[in-house]
Amino acid sequence: MNKVAGNQRLLRRKGVYYYRRRVPLHLVKEIGRSFIQQSLNTTSLTEAKKRRTLRDLEWDARFDGPKKEAASDSANPQPAASPTQLSEGDLLRLVRDYVERKDEELRKHFVGDPPQSEREKAEMTKDAKLDAQIMRDRDDPQAHQWILDEAIKRAAAEQKALLSPVTQQQYLAALRDVLDLAVKKRLVPVNPAEGLKPVKRDTVAASEKRKPFTLDQIKQFFQCKFYSECAKHPLPFAHDKSGWRFWLPLICLFTGMRPNEAAQMHLNDLKCTPQGTWYLHIVATGDEDDGGRSRSAKTLKTATSRRKIPVHPELIKVGFLQFVQISKKSSSSLRMFPGLKPDKYGNHATYALKRFRDTFLPSAIKMEPRQSFYSFRHSWRDALRRIDAQPATLQALGAWSQGKLTSDDYGDKSDPDYQAKFMNEITFPELDLSSLYHPKK
Repeated sequence: MNKVAGNQRLLRRKGVYYYRRRVPLHLVKEIGRSFIQQSLNTTSLTEAKKRRTLRDLEWDARFDGPKKEAASDSANPQPAASPTQLSEGDLLRLVRDYVERKDEELRKHFVGDPPQSEREKAEMTKDAKLDAQIMRDRDDPQAHQWILDEAIKRAAAEQKALLSPVTQQQYLAALRDVLDLAVKKRLVPVNPAEGLKPVKRDTVAASEKRKPFTLDQIKQFFQCKFYSECAKHPLPFAHDKSGWRFWLPLICLFTGMRPNEAAQMHLNDLKCTPQGTWYLHIVATGDEDDGGRSRSAKTLKTATSRRKIPVHPELIKVGFLQFVQISKKSSSSLRMFPGLKPDKYGNHATYALKRFRDTFLPSAIKMEPRQSFYSFRHSWRDALRRIDAQPATLQALGAWSQGKLTSDDYGDKSDPDYQAKFMNEITFPELDLSSLYHPKK
């Protein structure tokens, strides 16, 4: 049995996690053993931590039971509950009694020994607020990171960006929904988040939140050391063993795809129409006719994000079709970029975006304020403006809604054969990728 480093009261044996806790010395006789050890019936560390929290509550309450009984009837003490797993109802009652008992003890203590001054009262209030802000497991060695006041100070010292008003509104909406459900289930009398708004209004226009790359920046980026080194090889794209560093900037620049849409693509998302138009089918896992068999989930930002994007001629010249064909033969993964793993929110682009933000972009070009990897998508939008793309094309290729008419629900505006003529017109003046072509000219 191995102790799990950094996770107190958790042990692992043959892949299964166990809860193990020492019994206080004065309770060993009542409990009948020196250690409590119970299987948590899971091989997942994340799930084991959740179940450990329940066991902590259960045994805190059990260990406190003999103390209470001894105080109320020292002449006739009762043995503590045997160390067997309680039902959910018994556990809830035990914890509820424990919390009520502790609350009553604190109330009596406050009445019997009130603060002697306003300063002491203020200190007690501050301590109580800090205790209420600790959103963590009691054994978490990183507990200090979850204290709100300290987190705010640390973020300010590290000059971290504040949440935008839009993000604040999204979080508040989620909180209101959760509390609305609590009200409906009569868990709380009212919704305290009702009517809450972001602390400040968004004064930045949507068009200014992210800036596109200039044509000169785009040219410089694809002339950087990395792409210059790739160009020296017979198969330029094969020089990048992971694939994503070479392809993600090109895909997002020439298709306008969002980073996660590109990072999570499956090899089978590349398709061809009967007329010979190659396109990328952007869908979420649930949209695919796979009977729910896919274990490699894909997500989309909005329902309008589903679309069919013709492959730009430059991507074909650089060898995108060959890259997919080679990957199908050499990889057992469904994904184009299997090295990009999803984060806890299911976003496959998180690691790649971090690498581009911290290293690849700033080492290749001088970044301006409000520029990021998303600027490739914004540059593609500017390219559509240069060809006076119609609203239907903006929605069909970029998933940008331009307002809705009844007629928009008729016909197939995402037809790759039709939209290919607009995609083929998209250019980035002075950008020369011929050194990356396959086969080279």
